[in-house]
Amino acid sequence: MRTAPELPQAPQDTRDPAAFALLIRAHARLLRLAERLLGERTAAEDALQDAVLSAWRGYDHFRGDSQPATWLHAIVVRSCITHHRRSGPTEPLDAIEESSRLWADAAYTVDPADAAIRASEVDTLNAAIAVLPVVYRGALLLHDMEGYTAAEIADMTDVPLATAKARIRRARMTIVTALGASTFPLAEEATPC
Repeated sequence: MRTAPELPQAPQDTRDPAAFALLIRAHARLLRLAERLLGERTAAEDALQDAVLSAWRGYDHFRGDSQPATWLHAIVVRSCITHHRRSGPTEPLDAIEESSRLWADAAYTVDPADAAIRASEVDTLNAAIAVLPVVYRGALLLHDMEGYTAAEIADMTDVPLATAKARIRRARMTIVTALGASTFPLAEEATPC
């Protein structure tokens, strides 16, 4: 399991704009996270701009209970979820519900070799991630790509630990189900992350 990269500690003087700018530059990957969550560069830039503004406004209140990276990731994820909710109707949970139904059946299997071959195709994997509802996609990306624990993700997204764990698990099941399918029709419909 990857761990979150070491990042600079919070500056001692939280009112120093130069120190805050240094901290933000150290987290340039936040735009990539926002883009993967929202699936579109323009929306990601807007959400990240709002997140940076929120971080700036709340920087005096950063107590150092968590790492600065965790604090910023939490703000970005919340901003992305807010932007996503404002942008239109709620996403259907069809893929999540279908994979949960399939995995509940003890006879259901996915050939690991086929899933591994499909996962090696980056576009197919990105398409599978792109069809996940944003809260599941966020949990998966924070856990598997950014290296945060389920407990940290629960804190970041203001949900119980069991909910964070369930979101990670369901996202993984949905992707494995999609990648294990003999055909993957969603690949043509989804926009890559």
